[in-house]
Amino acid sequence: MIYSQRILSDTFEKISDIFRHKKDSLRESIGFAQKITQTIESRYLLLAILTWFCFHPLAHSCLTTSYRSTISKHIDLFILEKQALDKTQTHLKMMSVQSDRPTFKNSLMQNIIIFFHGYASSPKAEKFQKLAAHFGERQVFAFAADLDPERAQAEVFANIEGIIAIKKQEAQLTAIDSDSIRLILVGSSMGCWLAAKLSVKLGLAYSCSLVLINPCLDPAHVRAQHPEHADLLAKYQAVEPLPQAHYFISRHDEVIDHTQLIAQLVGRDLGNSQISIFEDADHRFNGPEFESVLRYIAQLMA
Repeated sequence: MIYSQRILSDTFEKISDIFRHKKDSLRESIGFAQKITQTIESRYLLLAILTWFCFHPLAHSCLTTSYRSTISKHIDLFILEKQALDKTQTHLKMMSVQSDRPTFKNSLMQNIIIFFHGYASSPKAEKFQKLAAHFGERQVFAFAADLDPERAQAEVFANIEGIIAIKKQEAQLTAIDSDSIRLILVGSSMGCWLAAKLSVKLGLAYSCSLVLINPCLDPAHVRAQHPEHADLLAKYQAVEPLPQAHYFISRHDEVIDHTQLIAQLVGRDLGNSQISIFEDADHRFNGPEFESVLRYIAQLMA
């Protein structure tokens, strides 16, 4: 669920006033906290209260250093979510002008394609450009993913929920069922790790399909190649192959050895509908083989 940017901004302003003036009493601050329960969801209410307790001089001495550190971490994630929402709103405003490219849409589902770029790549990668050119810019989105897995999940998840919120608003104006949303998460290389992680969370509320291209599901492989980021990459935990995903794999990938993954997938008897193996494609997967990805996604959207 996404909450009004106005509500979030108002809450930050009120908390900032508390910090600036420092004239309120403990009782008045608690009264403010109780008041905003009527307009803001409990998780954000809790963060607002914790923010006050973490930093306000009247309460600072009551908390241990470790507790303040824990609270600060949650506040940082909250701020990241708000920043991500702001970026999403700006992006969607820029996209508000109707595109002259075709839109793939049916009367029952709203399709949203999210592209997850790989290590050292960007949201404007060639695969994203091809997806946007084929399906239209109003249906294809991509966001920069931080190398830190916790930040990446918080930021990108907030961005996706922002897109969903806007699509629901648009649906209400066109009398389409706002709950009929299909997410298609397209990951490339290490972006498949993030797509797989978020699909579990997003799949609880929405129809969610995974398309994984030359997946790196165990970032330990990347850690070995990039020791300069070993500390951050050490935070990643390998994810098991998900049976509901469709895997597009280059057998002779020059970056990642997929031998074990192919054996796992074949061993689960997923069939050709769940795994497509290409003998002549490379890791980038930007040649003619990418047409098979476009065709598969089009079938999902039909």
